[in-house]
Amino acid sequence: MIVIKGASIVPGRSKGQLLVSLNPISFLGMVDPVKGEIVAGETNLINMKISGSILAFPYMVGSTVAPYVIYRMKKLKTSPAAIVVQSADPSLASGCALTEIPLIDHIDISSIYMYNLRQAEVDGESGALVIMDDKNGMD
Repeated sequence: MIVIKGASIVPGRSKGQLLVSLNPISFLGMVDPVKGEIVAGETNLINMKISGSILAFPYMVGSTVAPYVIYRMKKLKTSPAAIVVQSADPSLASGCALTEIPLIDHIDISSIYMYNLRQAEVDGESGALVIMDDKNGMD
């Protein structure tokens, strides 16, 4: 397993498939909260389900409506299990805090892109991203 240390923003632990976008994500317009997938924008994750995933991207762009979209996704059970970013802004942090979705930042997204689709775990207490050795999560 690979352990990458970041900074804890919202505590908690979650496991899921790591989905890595090299481009920023907006929860308003790019994400369909009902389907739990990315439906628009400049990202390699178009038409991919983010529900239950460890969603990783450099930073969030767009509106201050993001916390409401994240909250709606949580209520619909379509939200990511955890979010990993290079730089968290107040809107993303408040959306994750409101919904208790673990959030860590200070992770170099370009350095984890090669682990896209692997099983991973976020430890929001210590700020660690743990990536399993293969796509099935077997060490």
